Amino acid sequence: MIYSNRIKISQIPKSQNGDKMNPMDHSNQIIDNLIKFFRKAISVEFFVKSEQRLEQAASYAAPLAAIVGLLMGLTAAIKTDSFIAFLAGIGWVIAIAVGYYIGSKFLVSCKTVVHNNPTKISSKEYIDVIGLIGVLGIIFVALGGMVLAIKMSSPDILKWTVLILVALVFSVCFSLHPSLVSTNVDKNTSAGEDAIAILAFGYKSSVRMAGIIFGAATIFGTINLIFGLFRLIKGSGFEIYAGGLESIEGVAQVLGGLAYPFLAYVFFVIFYLAIDLMKAILSISSGGVIHGGSTGTNNSAPHQQPFQAGALGSSQGNPDVFKNPISIDPQVAKKIVIGLVAASVIGGIGYGGWQYKLELDRKAEITQQEEIAKAEEAKRQEETKQETLRQEELAKAEEAQRQEFAKQEAAREEEERKRALANPQVLPSQCTNHFNANYNKPGYGNNKAYAVAYDGTNSYCTMSYNSPTPQQATQNALQNCEQNKYKNNVRTACYVYKLN
Repeated sequence: MIYSNRIKISQIPKSQNGDKMNPMDHSNQIIDNLIKFFRKAISVEFFVKSEQRLEQAASYAAPLAAIVGLLMGLTAAIKTDSFIAFLAGIGWVIAIAVGYYIGSKFLVSCKTVVHNNPTKISSKEYIDVIGLIGVLGIIFVALGGMVLAIKMSSPDILKWTVLILVALVFSVCFSLHPSLVSTNVDKNTSAGEDAIAILAFGYKSSVRMAGIIFGAATIFGTINLIFGLFRLIKGSGFEIYAGGLESIEGVAQVLGGLAYPFLAYVFFVIFYLAIDLMKAILSISSGGVIHGGSTGTNNSAPHQQPFQAGALGSSQGNPDVFKNPISIDPQVAKKIVIGLVAASVIGGIGYGGWQYKLELDRKAEITQQEEIAKAEEAKRQEETKQETLRQEELAKAEEAQRQEFAKQEAAREEEERKRALANPQVLPSQCTNHFNANYNKPGYGNNKAYAVAYDGTNSYCTMSYNSPTPQQATQNALQNCEQNKYKNNVRTACYVYKLN
């Protein structure tokens, strides 16, 4: 026998101090009891039933998400006058149908590929330690998340706490029950096989979680889409886009959940190729053969099934038979696809005609507005021109009137001067003192003239002296009088009172 030269664990002598009490035995016992409690609470039956219920719930959540997405597209199309939003809603329905079909088909493939690739590990303690870490993580996240959510009054923290707890609970199932991922404890396993089992454990766990993620992500995503729909219906303006952005998380969750089984299967197959190569190398080095996808170091040993009968979803108790819990009628699916395609085509044609009509109406409106603007501009320019001409005519008339008035005034004043020269008038009493004090003053010479402006009430008097000639003296006196008589509010013509 190949393992005949190996030392059995029972043959290893016990330590001489083994009978003495270990002070840490009590804490070890508490931790063991904690692991046993969670192993019993989170049982294989719990995992299998939860998986089946989530997969069944996804079969209702997926069409609900499709309807909600279609309503969001219709609402956005009405509020933004964009038919593209409605087409996006139809595309969303098609994406849900295709994604659910692919995801539901690969649920069985994920379970099968995990079942067909068993691994063995010699250390049960490693599994227990991983399980303990997961259990502590559950306790820490549950308590810490609740305390933080209450202290911060944040529903988002509570939501993420629930999501992380769901992921942790189902992930810990694999450490508490390694048979769920076809991992068996065998004390005769070599270190190389232990390494392979440890590497494969994470890969197989992610694939075995396909049903859980398929259902949970679809449900949570649908809930987010419903909240986004309500915000989109109530909102206006920027809130419409905010509601759409808020729904992106729901869209990602639904599509991610539906696509997860396919992606997990593909990545597992690709990465597991390296693990199979490692198995082959170990099998050659130990003289064994590859049997049933695992290293057959002891071909006479019976192959242990990694699942219990109920864990495989088989009504006959045969672990090699997997049934898809979702049945799809091909005829109904065909009719739905044909209806969606026809609706898309009709909608596209209608949208194209509607857009063409809108474009024609827009161009006609622009042309009409341009013509109205041109007419208004021409009218404004004509009114401006007429107003300019009118102002020019008024200015010319005012200028001619002013010139005529000035001409008449000059003629009148000239006439007054002539009359004053021809008929000297008396000296007003207001000018007597001025005349007596200045007219005969020595040194003024003989060529002097005394001019007066008098209206019967007010008067203005001035004198010109030392002029070259009498005529110049007269002219100077009259000119000075005419220029300054307004100072005394006299408007009658000036005249020469006396000339010497």
